Amino acid sequence: MNRPSHKELTGKKAHAREAVSKNAIGIVKCGAVASQALELGYEISKIQDILGCILKEIVPENYSGARPPQKSYESQIKELELFAFTWSSRRFGCEVYFKFALSQGTLWVVSLHEHRE
Repeated sequence: MNRPSHKELTGKKAHAREAVSKNAIGIVKCGAVASQALELGYEISKIQDILGCILKEIVPENYSGARPPQKSYESQIKELELFAFTWSSRRFGCEVYFKFALSQGTLWVVSLHEHRE
């Protein structure tokens, strides 16, 4: 089976949106994500709004992660599967890369930045 499937990605996105709606958001490397926020032109304090917006934009076809998903080596999310998406964002007006993990109702932001080749 070629994981993640369209159905699995749809479910992950739904769980991510639910976590954001409850403000159950973790950031793996705060300094890096804050720096990426500045590059994209938003304040890190607005991360909940930004995530809500981009989760409306992405679709399963935008999945750009490994198949099957890689597992994280970061201590807070060790062994959790990583889901990465690359898409042309209407919100930011550029190609954006977003990588996250989900655990016990929390959305863990790993990366959110302008796509780099």
